[in-house]
Amino acid sequence: MNGRLVKATFVALALAVVLMIVFDATITRVLGVVSIFAFIALGTFAIATPEFLSGDREAAGERERSD
Repeated sequence: MNGRLVKATFVALALAVVLMIVFDATITRVLGVVSIFAFIALGTFAIATPEFLSGDREAAGERERSD
């Protein structure tokens, strides 16, 4: 996984938590929701790499051979 992308994912999550819990203004709630969506998108791209997904194929192949 790309280290910078993973870091950006966790930064977006931390920012969303802070903005949604600590502050109560409308603009911070909107920015918190945007940060949540950024967390979801970045997390998806962080785990959907060819290296990560090839591990799933290898594990699935091992399960089929053991059956």
